[in-house]
Order: sequence, then C-alpha cells, then structure tokens
Amino acid sequence: MQSENSHWLIDTGPDSIGIVDSLKKRGVDSLAGVVITHNHRDHCGGLWEIIGKIKIGHIWSSQDYA
Repeated sequence: MQSENSHWLIDTGPDSIGIVDSLKKRGVDSLAGVVITHNHRDHCGGLWEIIGKIKIGHIWSSQDYA
C-alpha cells in the first residue's frame, strides 16, 4: 500500500526470497509500517529479510499467536 509519500507493507509472504529486491525495484527504500495480519509463515515469513535491510517505522501484528 502506498499513500502520498509513504509505503506500507501488509504481510510479507511465506519466505524472504526476493522481497527486498522487489521493494527496491519499485523505489522503496523505507517503509512507514509493516502490518502482519496473523502469525502464520505464509503471512510473516519474509519479515526477517526486510529487518535490517529496509528502514521500518513501525511493525504491527495481531495477537494471534496460535
């Protein structure tokens, strides 16, 4: 999701393969926020690739840890 001058990512996909490259190809070098809808690998598995490689303002997650 992109607003006026900020980028948001909702879920990161199942793994980290290529997510940073994909964001950078789109000109995204920072994210205002990342929203993880629930703690299943297919929604949050790619988060670890992003952390440390792209500046993230906030990370939100549901309390669904089952």
